[in-house]
Amino acid sequence: MKNVFLKFGLFLAFGLSTAVFYSCSKDKDDNGIGGDASKIIATNVMSNASSEIVTVKVEVHWHDEDGEYHDDVIAQAPFRNNGFTLQLPTMVPDKYLKLLEYHLYGSYAISDRQAKTLVSFPELDICAYDKDDNHIGYVWLADNKRLDDGNWVEWVYIDRDVTITMEYSEEYNDIRYTDKMNLNLKKGWNVAYHISTEYTWTFTTQKPSGVTFNWYAGYSDGWSAKANLKSTAKKN
Repeated sequence: MKNVFLKFGLFLAFGLSTAVFYSCSKDKDDNGIGGDASKIIATNVMSNASSEIVTVKVEVHWHDEDGEYHDDVIAQAPFRNNGFTLQLPTMVPDKYLKLLEYHLYGSYAISDRQAKTLVSFPELDICAYDKDDNHIGYVWLADNKRLDDGNWVEWVYIDRDVTITMEYSEEYNDIRYTDKMNLNLKKGWNVAYHISTEYTWTFTTQKPSGVTFNWYAGYSDGWSAKANLKSTAKKN
């Protein structure tokens, strides 16, 4: 898999990816992108076991001051007619946030080094649950089912307005791989895009042109998890 050794791999999102920021005053765009970024509207979710999904939940994974690990649900909605509408909380508790600079590396510039954020992976997932409240997979928005090769959308929370630019390169087997960031984030929830080309991954608030995003549920073909959503059900 290309670029797997770069730090940018930490930003792989289970279902929230790539894109330009939309202010709350704009009208709804396609596939849940746009309008109020705190409201996620998913339609025509593609899955080999969508009939098993009853609820979707937005889960935050975090550690408290004693190092104890927690999974907290901050939003949930019923899965109906092959879709759902999730309302993210207006304010995110500080215990879930990390300094944005924690996610930066290489050469970068940040307008406010005190800015705190909640970034999708590994901190935030949209999860699928069945009628018995078993966790049976994830939900994500991307241009294909594989998250290791392509473009996907990510929802990002920030506690203040901030801009970031970053670039990091590393050479492996005579090939130079590059990670880039170019973000213009506004206080609250934002939508940002992961854009993958042959040897470059970019995390940006600039919407890619000519890309169609679709919703998927289960496990990405690019993960080392079983592809069959139903067979991997387990009690959370």
